[in-house]
Amino acid sequence: MRQTSEGYLTGEARVARIGVQAYQDGSGGIRREYRPAAEVFSADAIASFRNVPVTMNHPTERLVTADNAKRLSVGFVGENLRVDGEWVVMPITITDAETINQIESGTVQLSGGYLSEVQDSAGEYNGEVYDAVQTNIRGNHVAIVQQARAGADARLNLDAADAVAINDQHKPEVKTDMADKSVTVRVDGIEYEAAPEVERHISKQAERIDALSADVETAKAESETHKAKADAAAEELEALKSERTDEKIREAAKARVDLERTASRVLGDEAELGDKTDREIQEAVVKAVHKDADLAEASDVYVQARFDAALDTHKVHADASTKQRETAAPRADASNYKSTEDKRREAMDAMRGAHKRRDRGMYKDRGSAAN
Repeated sequence: MRQTSEGYLTGEARVARIGVQAYQDGSGGIRREYRPAAEVFSADAIASFRNVPVTMNHPTERLVTADNAKRLSVGFVGENLRVDGEWVVMPITITDAETINQIESGTVQLSGGYLSEVQDSAGEYNGEVYDAVQTNIRGNHVAIVQQARAGADARLNLDAADAVAINDQHKPEVKTDMADKSVTVRVDGIEYEAAPEVERHISKQAERIDALSADVETAKAESETHKAKADAAAEELEALKSERTDEKIREAAKARVDLERTASRVLGDEAELGDKTDREIQEAVVKAVHKDADLAEASDVYVQARFDAALDTHKVHADASTKQRETAAPRADASNYKSTEDKRREAMDAMRGAHKRRDRGMYKDRGSAAN
C-alpha cells in the first residue's frame, strides 16, 4: 500500500483464497467449508468483487446495501482483480482517515464478505477435513479486521518508504472472550468445551478411525472370500481323491487301451496315438471315415456318437471288401491240390528212377561186350 497526496491508502492486497476455512455455525460450533479453485477463481465470482465497498469489520447487518453503504464504507475495491497462486488479489483504496489510523496501528488483515451456496459434502483437501463445499460465490464487500479468516497473508502491507510504514512482525493483541474461541465437542456421548484446534484434531482422528474401520471391514470381507476359496479347493481335492482310486485308475487305463486298439483298426497300426486325447483320437477316426466331418464346435457327446457310427461304417466296408476278394479268387480242387512237400517228393522219386534206369542200361551194355 502507498499513501496518496490526498492522504488515502491505495495498492493491491490478497483478500480471498481457495482451501478450507472455518465458520461459526450459529450454534456455537465450527463448520469447515471448502472453497474450490473453480468457484473462487470463476469469472463471475471475481467480477462480483469489482467496485464493492471496503468496511471496518464486517457490518452487523451482514450485507452492505444502498441503505447503509454511506455509513459503512471506508474505501472501495477497484476493477483490476487478478489471480496469484491460491489467492485473489484486489486493488484497494482506503479513504477514511480514522480507518487509516487504525491500519497504521496494526489492524491490517482483510476478509471478504460474500454470498454463496453451501452444499453438505464432507471430504479432505491438503490434509484438512471439511464438512461442506461453497459454490456460486458472489462478493458484497471487503472488511478490514483484526483476524482474517483467510489467514495472516490476507492483509494490507504498507510501503516501508512511507511515514505510515508498520512492522510486519507486529501482532496486535486480540481480546476475545474464551466463549468466542471454544466449540462444543462430543466424545462418547458427553459434550465438552474445547478450542477449535482441539475439535479439528478430534475430527481428523475420527476420520482416520472411520477409514481404518472401513479397511478392517474390507480385509474381513477379503478374508472370508479367501476362506471360501480354500474350502472349495479342499472339497475338490477330496472329490479327486475319491475319483482316483486304484480300481478307477485301472478302469481308465483299460478304457484307453481299448480305445487305441479300436482306433488302430481304422487308422492302422502305425498311427501315433500316445500323445492324443481321447477326443482327438475319436475325431481322427471320424475324419478317416468321413473326410468332410466338421467337429470343431461339436460337443463331446456328439463326437462320441459320430465315433461309434464311424466304427460301424468301417466294419461294414471291411466285411464287404473281404467278401469281394473271396468271390474274385477261384478256389482250388482239394483233390487236385498238392503241397510243396508232395511236389518235392515226386521230383526226388523221378530222379531216383532215372538213375536206376541209367544204371541198368550200363550193366546191359557191359554184358553184351563180354559175350
